Amino acid sequence: MMQNIRTFRASATTLGMRQRVIPGRQEPLSRDLTRAVAIVVVMAVMAVSSISQFIHWRYESDLETLAQLQSVRKTVGTENISVLAARARLLSKSHVEAVAAARLQLYSPEKGQLHHL
Repeated sequence: MMQNIRTFRASATTLGMRQRVIPGRQEPLSRDLTRAVAIVVVMAVMAVSSISQFIHWRYESDLETLAQLQSVRKTVGTENISVLAARARLLSKSHVEAVAAARLQLYSPEKGQLHHL
């Protein structure tokens, strides 16, 4: 059961005299169209420049905020270091023994000392 199958191919059409495109012939734009295009271009330039200014303002504002936060971070960092140093000094064995001796009259036992309860 062999059949002859032909592919469908559309016939090529030639362009008639009136259908041909004439190169180089352009109609000048009307004044109204030129004015409308100019207004659109000016509005687009103004919109782009205003958006650019807004982005620049936000960028400068963010830079200023970042500088303030960095100065606060440095201040808090130095305070943290001083607090850690004070804590280490207060928790040192010599300081604890000195405070216990001064306020509570408690002393470390000496070698060979007897304890009575």
